[in-house]
Amino acid sequence: MLTYEQEASSIDTDVRSKYNQYNQIKTNLQTLTRKQTGNLATKSLVSVVDPNLLIQSSEYIETHLVAVPNSYVKDFLRSYETLSPMIVPRSANVVASDDEYTLYTVTTFKKHSPEFLHKAREKKWVPRDFKFKEGGKEEEAREVDRVGGEEKRVWGETLRLGRTGWSEGVMVLIHVIVLRVFVETVLRYGLPLDFVSALVKVRLILGSKSLSYLRKSG
Repeated sequence: MLTYEQEASSIDTDVRSKYNQYNQIKTNLQTLTRKQTGNLATKSLVSVVDPNLLIQSSEYIETHLVAVPNSYVKDFLRSYETLSPMIVPRSANVVASDDEYTLYTVTTFKKHSPEFLHKAREKKWVPRDFKFKEGGKEEEAREVDRVGGEEKRVWGETLRLGRTGWSEGVMVLIHVIVLRVFVETVLRYGLPLDFVSALVKVRLILGSKSLSYLRKSG
């Protein structure tokens, strides 16, 4: 049989566990939402990039996607061709732009791709990974809907468990208080047991005059 302390600890553990589960799902939903609504440095590119713009099946060269802050566009256009060896000249093409970034394609020889990407990051350009997948846009939308529904469901479970835990926690507390009153009464008045315990509910109703008096008194 659980002690009152163990019961209270169990209630607390259950509520915390459910709340942590909710926070994890909420974080996943926020991440998915940012992929749909964020800027070109963070959002999913499935609905932005035409796969025909990319060279991905060549044995020697490949196309990279780079999100460049709008304030760095001039520097990018001036310097990207010399950032590393064997970059295809004039391969930078605008794919999309928003208020913060412009997304470019840049084609390089594969053996120099790591160096190009490393130096791009040093210049605060953001290389973006992209792999085309048929039906990827619809799949992402379904995943957002699924996680959104799960977030609402778990939040409801968290609220119900929290209310139940609060009620049970208060009952445990009342039991502890009653036991303490009983023990202290026996210690104070001794045996035989001849007393009555009572719980008094006080309701205080203050009018405007009473409130004014309390303010002055305080």
